[in-house]
Amino acid sequence: MVLVNKTINIDRDLAIVMGDRLRLLYKGREIVIDPPNIIIDGSIYPVMPYEEKIGRLSYLGISRTMQVAKIIADALMKCPYTNNLTPDDVIHCPERFYVVYRFYEGFDFVDVIAFGAIRMRTGQIMHLYTFPQYRRKGYMKRLIKHMVEVYKKERDGKTVFMWVKKDNYVMHSFCKKYGFKAEKEKDSAVKYVIDVDALLSRL
Repeated sequence: MVLVNKTINIDRDLAIVMGDRLRLLYKGREIVIDPPNIIIDGSIYPVMPYEEKIGRLSYLGISRTMQVAKIIADALMKCPYTNNLTPDDVIHCPERFYVVYRFYEGFDFVDVIAFGAIRMRTGQIMHLYTFPQYRRKGYMKRLIKHMVEVYKKERDGKTVFMWVKKDNYVMHSFCKKYGFKAEKEKDSAVKYVIDVDALLSRL
């Protein structure tokens, strides 16, 4: 759910992706998020306290999980390099989704920064996406590292892999930079594989 330049009422937990400017009503207070400032009832606050976290989607709580699943499904639908999923697919699919997000102190919403998934049975990394305003800041690297560490700890995984579409030049560069090896091609995608320990040492 991307809310930009709109006024809304919030009466329960809401997950949002902030665009250039967001106006909302929260418990009777008007809040304008105009990065890097937040304006509350007309007063400008240059810094909005927040904590950045990486967490498993299903651990965000019932209402936040559904809201963030909608954000993920919407982003995947618009991205040419990933498969389309419904919010219900995102929650119940075989792979685990993880999210990089900001939790704002005193507010019941989170700002989704990036997301991705890993299939714990096979070590396949997939559905990687960083929202445009947060790209080139290292979030995807942190997310992949977190997912691979969990995979190694819980499944004693030795290798991970991902399929990258041939025209996804950003991910090809990422894979080559961090030591993935192109193992084979199928249709319009390339399979990249790497040893877990080797990848973690590079991230």
